[in-house]
Amino acid sequence: MNKKRNLDDSGSPFVRITTFGPCFIECLAWDSEQKWPPHYIPLPADKLCGRGAVPARSLLKLLLCQPNRYALRDWIMEQFWPEAERRAASSRLDNVASMARSLLCPPMAPSHDQLRTQLLAYVHGDRSSGSGYQLAPYPLIWVDADAFVWYVEQAARLARFGDDPLPFWERAYELGSRGSFLADEAYSEWATERRQQLSGHFRQCVYELARLLIARGLTIEAEVRLRTYVIGHPTDEDLLGLLMELLGEQQRYQELFDLYQTCEQELAREHCQPNPRTQDLNEYFKVKQMTGERTTTRAIQMQSSTASGGRGSLLPSSRTGLSMLQKGFEISLARAKTTDISLSPSTIPASEDPLDVVKSRRQILDEGLSTACRVLVLFPYTAGPHDSREHPSTAATKEAHLDHSVLDDLECITTSYWRLCANTSLDLLESVMGHFQAVIHLLKRANPPEVAQRLCRLAGEMAQILGKTLFDLHEYALAWSYYTFSLKAAQAACNHDLWAVGLGRMSLLLIYWQQPHDALPLLQEAQQLTIESNRIACWLAAVEAEVQAQLGDIHACEKALQAARRLAASEPPGEDHYATGMNPSRLAGYEGACFVRLRRPERALPALQQAVTLLDPQAVRRQSTLLTDIGIAYAQQGHIEEACTFAKQALAITTHTRSLSVLERVRLVRRELEPWKEAEDVKDLEKHLDMTFASITV
Repeated sequence: MNKKRNLDDSGSPFVRITTFGPCFIECLAWDSEQKWPPHYIPLPADKLCGRGAVPARSLLKLLLCQPNRYALRDWIMEQFWPEAERRAASSRLDNVASMARSLLCPPMAPSHDQLRTQLLAYVHGDRSSGSGYQLAPYPLIWVDADAFVWYVEQAARLARFGDDPLPFWERAYELGSRGSFLADEAYSEWATERRQQLSGHFRQCVYELARLLIARGLTIEAEVRLRTYVIGHPTDEDLLGLLMELLGEQQRYQELFDLYQTCEQELAREHCQPNPRTQDLNEYFKVKQMTGERTTTRAIQMQSSTASGGRGSLLPSSRTGLSMLQKGFEISLARAKTTDISLSPSTIPASEDPLDVVKSRRQILDEGLSTACRVLVLFPYTAGPHDSREHPSTAATKEAHLDHSVLDDLECITTSYWRLCANTSLDLLESVMGHFQAVIHLLKRANPPEVAQRLCRLAGEMAQILGKTLFDLHEYALAWSYYTFSLKAAQAACNHDLWAVGLGRMSLLLIYWQQPHDALPLLQEAQQLTIESNRIACWLAAVEAEVQAQLGDIHACEKALQAARRLAASEPPGEDHYATGMNPSRLAGYEGACFVRLRRPERALPALQQAVTLLDPQAVRRQSTLLTDIGIAYAQQGHIEEACTFAKQALAITTHTRSLSVLERVRLVRRELEPWKEAEDVKDLEKHLDMTFASITV
């Protein structure tokens, strides 16, 4: 005998609303004997097509798009009947709300009238500015979009605490893959914000799910999800890149190139092109196809061990995040096999527009890196202990070609470049590249181990300075390749501090690449190294805080900031040889930048103002960065005049430092001020932006 159950205690919602794809409403129903469990039936045709049904469903959908499923009457009338007289619009809304209640009421439900009021309540009182309507929350009404967001949040929480998030990502994917949010309201402005939010969540869902499936060897499942998404979003280069890597590992090059070509064509319609990282990935697999080579992870690891001269790998036991570093080095090695161009400073044209320096010299920088990679791979065969049977006079002759005084001079020049790169970028590029080539040329020789090791360290330092310079010039893909080389050189030189700083700089680059998830494994690798400099350890903690801020994890961000403060206070920071810039001002600046990213301007401003107060007057580029962050914080508070004032001060400095990174940060201030774009201060800021850009490019 079936026992009847009280619906209020059952946990089954009275109404289920599907929003992914066209909106679909189902109500709870029972058979004639009201046996448990009940089932869901779609709305009958007479309700769906009856008079007033369409505006009633629009009202329900509008409420689903609002926070807490609530909207004011005046605002609703403005959305539906903007031209109507108020009294007429109010009467229409009453009728529509009544019809909406009847759509939501389940057949044969107890307390029929009372339930109608529960499901769509008319809220009296101000709720800040007047009366409105509110749709009932779960468990009375279940909505697939809300369930989808809950699964995404739970998956992220489980991942943060080390639990398995895969089941929740899969459930979220099952809901979100059914179609675009409220596809039948594609042109309704009130649905746009919610649709964009859910679209971003679904993109994250596909990315995280694919990564988890790949990590567990479920490549077919990962490919199906990635391909389904990329077909509908061919210009999403993050997920396209993941799919390209997956196909490339299987040597399915034609499919890979077809996907890239589709992306390229779609972007060309908007007068854009794929980002440098996607272009590099496409080029890399073209080289792989041409050479017929398939470099495995194991081969690269063996290569790394060999490059260290048999002294043991510096790589930590954890291999998380190493694949990205290997990929960058593989690209450089692949290019090295197809190019053999002799480089010298004389090949650089003397007359050239300043901003085109990087663009016109990209090939030279690329080829220089390829040459350096070849030298580093050959390093174990050119750097080793001298044969004890070698005649002393022969050894002395070899040593005379490069004595320690020459190395001391090279190190002194390198130290000067570290100092200079704090405030300049474009003007240094030529001379830094020349010094890098000189060190690589010396590394080709058959040097004693201690000399070769010092040269490897210098090569790694110069590669990192070049990467830092290219990063400031927005040449992110090339900067990434130079950073990757610097890690390999640091490994060959057995220098943990240089290795850790390289990982930190790559993490900062990934922040600008909008890939903070990929930055965390690199920072974890750095933390496992034996770092001698307390300053570097403090800087890495601050970088981790900024990564966590971009991920939106305020608790992890504050924890990392506390670790940085603790390290800063624990012992003297030591020499800042690798130009991390870490000092009390920098630490306060990182804290301010973190809270800017977290959109907590009330916490960001005091930290940024403290950073400016403590700043070395000579650190002019750092000053422009701080001024820009202060401008963003004021813009987030709606203080237009202050935001524009600080942004223009930053632009005045950028005219001299010619930093494209700072210029881009000022553009962030402008984006924050978009709601006030008609204000005179904002228009004036736009003029200053255009003038500064022109002064850099002329």
